[in-house]
Amino acid sequence: MTLHLFGCAFVCLSSVCRAVDPVVFSLLPKFFPRLLSEVNYCSSTSNVSGTKAVLQCLLAALEVITDKIPQLLGPYLPDVLGALLSSSLLSSAPASAQVLMTVDCCILNLATRA
Repeated sequence: MTLHLFGCAFVCLSSVCRAVDPVVFSLLPKFFPRLLSEVNYCSSTSNVSGTKAVLQCLLAALEVITDKIPQLLGPYLPDVLGALLSSSLLSSAPASAQVLMTVDCCILNLATRA
């Protein structure tokens, strides 16, 4: 699967999550760990062509999920925070205010709604 298609797939999944809220709980173990691992991968390889755009898609999906179903993310909380606070992601943030804003929104969603 190409990187851009992969990013779009997670944006679509987050749209489904937005529409059905907790009904997505049974599917969470199937896609959420992959989302987090891809955030880590794209943030650590941000110099590879196309990964910055995919990273923004993945972070947008993560923002929707942390906004809509934060109460279901307890088992994944260490991994979510690890991905959001990784040095490779935060070091790319000064170059992209959008990345930093999305990271802030995800953390705020988890802090105020979980």
